[in-house]
Amino acid sequence: MKIIIVCVMILFSSAELFAEKMRIAIMDFNADGVPREEARRITELIRTEIINTGRFNVIERDQLDKILQEQGFQQTGCTDETCAVKIGRLVSANKMLVGTVMVVSGTTVINGRIVDVEKGVAEFGERQVARTSGEIYDSVTAFSQKLTRRIYKDASGVEYHSPFAAGAISLVPLWSGSMNKGFDVIGMSFILGKSITLLCGILAHFQVWPVDAVNKENYFVAFGAVTMGDVIYSSFAVAGYNEKYGLTASAKREKSVSIVLSPRISQFYRPGVYTSRSDGINISAMYSF
Repeated sequence: MKIIIVCVMILFSSAELFAEKMRIAIMDFNADGVPREEARRITELIRTEIINTGRFNVIERDQLDKILQEQGFQQTGCTDETCAVKIGRLVSANKMLVGTVMVVSGTTVINGRIVDVEKGVAEFGERQVARTSGEIYDSVTAFSQKLTRRIYKDASGVEYHSPFAAGAISLVPLWSGSMNKGFDVIGMSFILGKSITLLCGILAHFQVWPVDAVNKENYFVAFGAVTMGDVIYSSFAVAGYNEKYGLTASAKREKSVSIVLSPRISQFYRPGVYTSRSDGINISAMYSF
C-alpha cells in the first residue's frame, strides 16, 4: 500500500507541474503615424485576445505599470530586445510582446515581436494589416491568433490524435495513450503506477517474496483504478492537445490515403485494391483471379 500512496503523490505533483501556463507580458505598442491613445487601445484589445486563448498567464497592465514605476521604467519607448528582457525579468515573464501600430500607405499595420526573456532574443515577428477602421477588430484577432500559434510552434509536424484511441491504448499496462502526442510527465507516472501495481499483484499471486500474498487483491484493485485513471486522463489530454493546436480528424484525413481490400464474393465481383482521398480523388486497381 505504501507504493500505491507514493504513486498517487507523484501523480498529483505532476499534475500541478503540467497545469502551469506560460507567463507573458504585453508592452504598450508604440504609435507611428497614429494617435498614441489609439495605439494604447489596440494594445488593450490584443491583451484581451491573448487572455481569451486560455493558454497564457497574462500580466495585467496595472500590475505591469506598478512594477515598472517602482524600477523607474516606462512602457512607452521600450521596443528593443534589451529593454524587453530587463522588464521581463522584473515581472517574471517567460515571453514579452513588443511592437508598433503604424500607418503605411493609408493602411494601419499592427507589427509585433515576441522576445524570449530567458534567451534574451527576439524569436519571431508578426504583422497584420487593417485597410479600414472597421477591420481593426478582425485584424487584432488574427494577429493574436498568429502569435499564439507561433509561440506554441503550431507546425506541420503536429498531427491529430484520436482521444478514443488514446483511452483504449491506455489499457495496456506498459503504455499510456497520453504519450501518443509526445512525452507526458503524468502519462509516465501512470505507466509507473500500472507497472508497479500489476507486478506486485502477480508476485503476490504466486507468493513470491517479498510481496505479501494477503494483499494481492488490493494490488489488482489498485492496478484497475490506476488504469481507469489513465484511460480518462489520456482521452482528455489528447483532446486538449488537439484543441490547443486547432487539429481535427478531418484535417488528418486530408493528408492520408485509405486502402480498402475487397474480397471476392461472387463470380461477378473481382477482388481489388482501392485508394481514396478526402479531396474526392479516387484511384482503383482491379485484380482478377
